[in-house]
Amino acid sequence: MTEHQHYVPILKMKRGELEALSNATAVVKGRVTPLLEVLLGIDAENPAPEESLQALDNKLQRVPEKWGERSVFLDFRYAEAELGGVPNPAFANIVVAHVPAAIPVLYLGMDPAYQAQQIALIHRLGNGCCIRVSVEDLPAYEANLIQLIQVTELPVEAIDLVFDLTSIYGQAVNLVQLSTSVLLTQTPLNGYRSITLAASAFPELLSQEVGRNDVALVSRVEWGNWQWAVSYCHERGIRKPRFGDYSINYPDLPEGDVTWQSAPNLRYTLDDHWYIAKGQSPKNHPLGNRQFHDICATLLVSGHYAGLGFSWGDDEIHAYGTGSPVRGNSNAETWRKLGFSHHFAKVISQL
Repeated sequence: MTEHQHYVPILKMKRGELEALSNATAVVKGRVTPLLEVLLGIDAENPAPEESLQALDNKLQRVPEKWGERSVFLDFRYAEAELGGVPNPAFANIVVAHVPAAIPVLYLGMDPAYQAQQIALIHRLGNGCCIRVSVEDLPAYEANLIQLIQVTELPVEAIDLVFDLTSIYGQAVNLVQLSTSVLLTQTPLNGYRSITLAASAFPELLSQEVGRNDVALVSRVEWGNWQWAVSYCHERGIRKPRFGDYSINYPDLPEGDVTWQSAPNLRYTLDDHWYIAKGQSPKNHPLGNRQFHDICATLLVSGHYAGLGFSWGDDEIHAYGTGSPVRGNSNAETWRKLGFSHHFAKVISQL
């Protein structure tokens, strides 16, 4: 295995994601460093520091339960407002207690107070840091990157770079490749601890690609773009990046309150596509969420199923699809975690 054959999934720390990581094989776990975006889920606009610290404690204790003491990138950008009034030592104490192998994530253009909080955490942990460079930082990011590195007082050997194209759904391939080439060539890449190229072509809504009681194949454009990037770098003698994606999720958080009840669905990763199968609203179907059993059964005979033993998720899909009596009703968390499990194993098999 070469250095670039490593996987960085960007996840929202949902229970299904962490459960899928927990059930991954030792081979998969050894080649994955998750980037976890921390969401505290506090409803109050200006929560008291004690409330924020309790929410942080509750959230982070899940990491060692599901991922052990392995390295993980932690990005607190979605919790920046809640953590704003929290004393830096108290914040760091909780992170160190639960995730001592954490590598905090910085980004360009951070709020100065938030940046100071994260840099204090970086030095408390002593694991270096990750800097996430977005396509929004183009056309010129090198000067800001150099400035941020100087503020961290870390050598580049202790820094992981993640170039994040975020959503490329619906974008022309040549434009995606152009953005990728600019990100990879604007600054020297040698010396950094690791380099990752991340993106997602997963749709925001399944209805954009698949109708009720139907199946669709959706192109994994980010996978093809990473393959192109590896060849591009090889031809120019540039360091090859690791592969990163948002797994089977759309990158951004949904706007407003999500109140609808999802139709049973399965998001199943193939070589160059996602196989997306969807039923209909459980309120409008006599089987309700048990439609998922039929969705799994259809996959088993579709020619796309990877087989028993491929992943924990594949074994569960087989059990649902063959009518195992121990598999009762299911819910959105179940559907998603089986897809995550298969996706993690599929990506590692491809790298």
